Amino acid sequence: MPLRLDVRKKLSSRSDRVKSIDLHPTEPWICASLYNGNVHVWNIESQQLIKTFEVCSAPVRAVRFIARMNWIVTGADDQCLTVYNYNTLERVHQLAEAHSDYIRSIVVHPTQPFILTCSDDTTVRLWDWEKNWKCAQPIIPQFQMLVLKESIVLARNGTLILSASSCSSPAQNEVTSLNRFKRRKRTDYNHKSKRDPPFRKSSV
Repeated sequence: MPLRLDVRKKLSSRSDRVKSIDLHPTEPWICASLYNGNVHVWNIESQQLIKTFEVCSAPVRAVRFIARMNWIVTGADDQCLTVYNYNTLERVHQLAEAHSDYIRSIVVHPTQPFILTCSDDTTVRLWDWEKNWKCAQPIIPQFQMLVLKESIVLARNGTLILSASSCSSPAQNEVTSLNRFKRRKRTDYNHKSKRDPPFRKSSV
């Protein structure tokens, strides 16, 4: 039986396609990255748009708050990882060519100065903002086929990375130890649905 959720409040606004959202941990804010290259920040309580800024002319597919630094970090189809101060909207840092293809997902470590990104270039990368945004060794899939990294999540204790992938063949999930960058587990599965169109990179 499907889970039924009661909708407490709706926030509705006309915009370009929304690619990613994030909630601020202490403020009543939600940020949304858009296909047109912009980021919007909304106040959930007042339902007002409080900040908006342009990241680039390409789709921004990932956005995250880093509340302890007063930052918003974005990843886009221009392959750049860009950081903004959300109070001043000043650009704090930009990593040009952080990946060699679209950046799909961003995760912020809960305690360490780390940002994890995944991309269509098939890698997951870890960045340390206290070491001038140095990139640790890219975490590359251990199997032979080309797999586009679609999404990543981090365990609450900050020690394990789960990366999900998709392509025209079975999807792969990997669990990687953050401490040693060693793959712990891989899961393959087929997901077939009449509603799902065939994989086309240009259409997502």
